[in-house]
Amino acid sequence: MCGIYGIIGKCKNIDKVAINALYELEYRGYDSSGIAFLNTNKEIKVIKSTGKIENLEKNINNHEVSTECLIAHTRWATHGKISTSNAHPHTSENVAIVHNGIITNYEELKNKLNSYKFYGECDSEVIAKLMDYNLQRSKTALEAFCKTIKELKGSYAIECIVKGEYNTIFIARKESPIYVCKYKDTVIASSDLITFPKQTSTYFEVSENQICELKKSKIKFFDLELNEIKGTSKKYDINENKVSLNNYSHFMLKEIFDIPKALNDTMKKLESSDKLNIDLSRFEKVHFIACGTAYHSACVGAFMVQSLCGIDAQSHIASEWIDSPTLCNKNHLFVMISQSGETFDTILALKKAKQNGCICLSITNTSYSTLANLSDYVLPIVAGKEVAVASTKVYNACNLACLYLANKIKAERQNLELNLNDIKIDYNEITKLLNAEFEKEFANTLINYKTIFFLGKCEDYITAMEASLKLKEITYINSSAYPSGELKHGTLALVDNETLIIAYLTNANYTDKMISALSEVKARGGKVLLLSNQTLPKALVDYSIKLSSGNSSINMLLYSIIPMQKLAYYTAIKLNKNPDKPRNLAKSVTVA
Repeated sequence: MCGIYGIIGKCKNIDKVAINALYELEYRGYDSSGIAFLNTNKEIKVIKSTGKIENLEKNINNHEVSTECLIAHTRWATHGKISTSNAHPHTSENVAIVHNGIITNYEELKNKLNSYKFYGECDSEVIAKLMDYNLQRSKTALEAFCKTIKELKGSYAIECIVKGEYNTIFIARKESPIYVCKYKDTVIASSDLITFPKQTSTYFEVSENQICELKKSKIKFFDLELNEIKGTSKKYDINENKVSLNNYSHFMLKEIFDIPKALNDTMKKLESSDKLNIDLSRFEKVHFIACGTAYHSACVGAFMVQSLCGIDAQSHIASEWIDSPTLCNKNHLFVMISQSGETFDTILALKKAKQNGCICLSITNTSYSTLANLSDYVLPIVAGKEVAVASTKVYNACNLACLYLANKIKAERQNLELNLNDIKIDYNEITKLLNAEFEKEFANTLINYKTIFFLGKCEDYITAMEASLKLKEITYINSSAYPSGELKHGTLALVDNETLIIAYLTNANYTDKMISALSEVKARGGKVLLLSNQTLPKALVDYSIKLSSGNSSINMLLYSIIPMQKLAYYTAIKLNKNPDKPRNLAKSVTVA
């Protein structure tokens, strides 16, 4: 959500460099973009466009961009409609800023700055006006920026350029990440390391309660009293997150076919770098907390811990849990799951747990993320960069990490060594599911149904929820998931001959109950697509996808979702929707 980029240096075609960086950041989701730069007369120039980055690129081509200092942004609308007036960068007479986050005291500050004219509804605009206000009351631009930061409430990653301050970018952050690096005679700032030059091996993370000042070839850090402090550099292999489509038509399809590699690489990482130097047997309960697809992995984690370890485990939606009266018990383990490691609500949940003295473990695909840095322990997944907004391979890898954690807790509670043979990945089953053609053909049938319900019981209900979310995210077809036994308690009223039921059954113990649910569906004219390793009466099933009978229902949680990931993809293609960039959605949700 919202990509930020800044660059200072004698770069050939600096505007092209910035545009390429914005293309790297577009996976985060956006609806407008823009750049601001200081020209050779030390004046601020701004170019903005709504829609795709291609629109901004065409707009820039109509202007002369003569500068060595530029900031850039992709916006995902939160405050205010999608328009050029709400697009970043935002300006005042002497200032331009780009911002990721939400300023919660926006209205209060706007009232204070009533002598300034505001051109849009975006909360970020107040930062530019406030900075301009403080410039007139400060000895230096750095002092003015510091005053401005102290007055802001909410979350932010900010880059700021000031008229007259040629080759200077001021940076600050709170709860939203931003990183800086130096490459030759160029300094760069970005909300994601993927935009840094591939030759870069070190970077700095701007910490909270710090100000970073970028100048030509220089990076300086200050505390909020403007005392200069030393920044801490970190090592990173930029190439880890460089991705390409290869021969695939979309990133989502490529990432589905990357699932075997994601599981294999994650398993190797878990085996080789287990740093959980903690007595897991002492915890009486485990809380899994996350949002969106990661929440479904949290449900998987809770189910696995309960099933394998015999202790209580619960999954929570982060945005609900942070405001709930749920008690934080020091004898409970808190597990936070986030692909990006920057999911705002999940980070708030982690902070709430830690403030109450609880141990927090994170499962994330981003080792340098805020969530990883704040956690007591990290279980890394190694799925590679996921570009498509709808998560696929990362979900499978997160489920594997949950299985690993559950088995580790079980082993420690039984005072045994972890047996890795208990964590089996059936690559033959994955290959079979990936190579099947049924989903591509069935997409033509699925689009004819007005109502789609997903059914499953216990662990299969979790997969049903994720399957429904995938379909909604990229096809915009409204679907819902229900426990199979709950269908008759109200929802059955909606079932008729225009209804498709997609049912999951991977546990033989639930066969009779699924037969009962599907009998009710067929009696009302509904059609059924069954994904199962069991055989049901032919009269109850119109379409079927056969799952392997050689896997336990727990292990099936690693890959039973694959057919529905594929079906969602092919349905989006059939409907001429872009599966990589669904409307209104962002990859990394860094605001509340």
